[in-house]
Amino acid sequence: MFDINIAAGTSIGVFQNEGTLGFAVKDRNAKRYGMTCSHVAAPWFKQPNKDPVFSLDHVGTGGSRQMIATVTDWTIINVHGVNTADAALIQLQDGVDVSNTRLQRRAPLKFFEGRLEDYDAMRSQTVSVISAREAIPALINGVENNLVLGFSGRLFRFANVLSYSGSFQPGDSGAAVVDSSSQILGLHFAGERSGRLGYCITMLKILEAFQEYELRVM
Repeated sequence: MFDINIAAGTSIGVFQNEGTLGFAVKDRNAKRYGMTCSHVAAPWFKQPNKDPVFSLDHVGTGGSRQMIATVTDWTIINVHGVNTADAALIQLQDGVDVSNTRLQRRAPLKFFEGRLEDYDAMRSQTVSVISAREAIPALINGVENNLVLGFSGRLFRFANVLSYSGSFQPGDSGAAVVDSSSQILGLHFAGERSGRLGYCITMLKILEAFQEYELRVM
C-alpha cells in the first residue's frame, strides 16, 4: 500500500529549480526511480548529495511541499565539451508510487531502442511531450548536432539531440517525449525563448549514460 500516488508529468522541485518528473523506472535489483533532467536535479552550481526532491503538485502535513525522492545519480553537463545527455535518476521514497499511465498511447509502454539515424528518420512525425500542464503535441524536425543552450547563467554545447516544434514553457524540462506507439523517445530538456522549438535528450544516450543500472520501464 502506497501513501502517495503521483503520475509521470508531475511538477517537481529540487533546491531552487523546478522541472517535470518524466517517468518511473526500475533497475536490475528492482529499485524504483524517477527520471528527470540533470540541470533540474543536479545543476552545475550545486552538485547534490542525496538532495530531497519535492512534488509541487502535492501538499504534505502543515501545508509543506511533499518529499517524494532523493537525487541519486546524474549526467554531468560539461561547460568545456560537447554534451549528449542531460538526465538524472531520483530514488523514490518508500510509500511513494509513480504511475506511467499518462504516457501510454495505443500500446504497452517501452523505451525506443533506435539509433540516431532512426531518430532522424522520424522527421514530420508527431510526438507528445507529457508536461504537468498537458500532453503537448510536437512535430519532429530531426537530430541537431550543434546546439548552444544556457542553463543558470552558463552556456553549454549539445549534440545528438532531437528537435521538434511545439509550444513549450519553463518547467517542462524533464518531461517524457513519447510517440503514438507508447515508445519513450527521451526527455524534453530545453526550449528556445520563442517557446516554439524544443529539444529532447534521446533514450539512446540516457540508457548509455546509466547502462550499469540496466533500467526498464516500471
